[in-house]
Amino acid sequence: MEIGMFAFAIICALTASTSFAFSHQCVAGNHATNSNPISLYWLVTIICASLSLISFSVPNGVAAGTLYWLTCIGVISLVMYLAKFIKRLASLRISPTIKNAA
Repeated sequence: MEIGMFAFAIICALTASTSFAFSHQCVAGNHATNSNPISLYWLVTIICASLSLISFSVPNGVAAGTLYWLTCIGVISLVMYLAKFIKRLASLRISPTIKNAA
């Protein structure tokens, strides 16, 4: 039962982080003038984050569950940020050649 709760909590945390990232992409781009999907992404983020927090807190208690939830959300957000950063670096296509000063 606890393994199922943890799996559900991690899936909800992934969904919350992904929809949070999509809402920021909508704000940063020209999508904010369209039919306003930002409120839908925020609603999904809040619901999934709440379900994830509850799923971590029920089997572990409030203090440990909150700590696990914060760690899970933090790690997911860090991995998403690093993946975006690496993708930007790869898109720059910096030439590996060194030009001689002489």
